[in-house]
Amino acid sequence: MPGMTIEMHRLGKRYGEDGDEGALWAVRRVTLYIYAGQVTVLMGPSGSGKTTLLSMLGGLLAPTEGWLTVCGQALDGCDESLREEFRRRCVGYVFQNCNLLAALTAEENLRVALSLRGEDEGHAADLLAAVGLREKAHAYPEELSGGQRQRVAIARALAGGPPVLLADEPTAALDAENGRQVMALLRKRAHEAGTTVVVVTHDPRVREFSDRVIEMEDGQLSRIVRRLRKTVFHGGSRPCAAHFSQLMHHGGTETRRKAGLDS
Repeated sequence: MPGMTIEMHRLGKRYGEDGDEGALWAVRRVTLYIYAGQVTVLMGPSGSGKTTLLSMLGGLLAPTEGWLTVCGQALDGCDESLREEFRRRCVGYVFQNCNLLAALTAEENLRVALSLRGEDEGHAADLLAAVGLREKAHAYPEELSGGQRQRVAIARALAGGPPVLLADEPTAALDAENGRQVMALLRKRAHEAGTTVVVVTHDPRVREFSDRVIEMEDGQLSRIVRRLRKTVFHGGSRPCAAHFSQLMHHGGTETRRKAGLDS
């Protein structure tokens, strides 16, 4: 049984002050467990709260309510200095825009990432080899294809071997083949290294690389689909896997319908 990496209970994020006319709950009452060695995909329409949830998991945003623990670190109520240390120690990020430094080669981009994590810069070549780009070590970002740049970005996120890898729309700017290559790399990392991989996407092609698909709507979880492993959500008390032990079959796919959304 894979170990639990991420726990959240009735987690919420509000923009604006309580009672203000313009206050908005981007995430509401989310309870969920996420396990190591799995690719968990968050899907939903724009404005459903999935990127806000990902940002809280990565320590980029502080929750407004509820509790959140990632890799044993409680992120609810901690200050920015603790969240910064957590990000450096525990999380690798992959974004839609690769954000590589244009003036540096692929290898130099990785050396910078390794240095920031206090790791041996000599591991840059190994990271490039891991994503199949050893021969592109001295290429600048403008000399790489979109798929190659994204693979360098994945290698950068892997610098120092963080236990959690968060990816926000990693295939959005890629064609089908490059998108598959990127997702295959993320799945390999999860299954072979035990990394917890969480992907936010609108891309339906990503589903085939997932262990679980979590659908969101209006800031809440609405459905969890495919190969479920002791994931629970939305209840009035501390979560218990037994609450959701019965699976429903829908369209040939194992589906766990939304439960307790109005609690």
